[in-house]
Amino acid sequence: MFIEKQDSIYAYKNYLSQQRVASQPSMPNCTTTNTSIHTVRTGENLSLIANRYGVTVSQLMKWNNLTTHSLRVGQRIYVKDLLKSDVYEVKKGDSIWTIARNTGVSVEKIKLANTDKNLQVLQPGLKLAIPKN
Repeated sequence: MFIEKQDSIYAYKNYLSQQRVASQPSMPNCTTTNTSIHTVRTGENLSLIANRYGVTVSQLMKWNNLTTHSLRVGQRIYVKDLLKSDVYEVKKGDSIWTIARNTGVSVEKIKLANTDKNLQVLQPGLKLAIPKN
C-alpha cells in the first residue's frame, strides 16, 4: 500500500513543510536591529531559550506571536538581544523623555527595546532595557 502511494505521501509531506515555513512569524514585534533568530533543537523549550538569551518566556511569546508554549524542532524563534542593553530602573517622576535624555538613547530606541511593557504610565521599580549605542 505504501509503495503504491509513496509519491503522494511525500508530495503531501513537502506541502506541509512549506506551509509551516510560510506560517513562521515575520518578526512583527521585533523591529530592532538587535534581533537574533534561534532555531529550536530537540529538547529545547521556551524557558530554556529565554534563559539562554537573558529574556523572559513572556517576551519570547509576544515577539513571536505565540499563543502556547509548544515548540517544534526546526521552528525559528526571534529573540531581541537584550544582552546588548543596559537595564534602567524607573524612579518616581521619570518619563520616557527624561530617561532618554539622561541615558543619551532616543525615545524611539527605548520604546523598541521594551515593546513588552506599558510605557504610557511608568511605575517606579519597572526595569527598562536601554540599548547600548
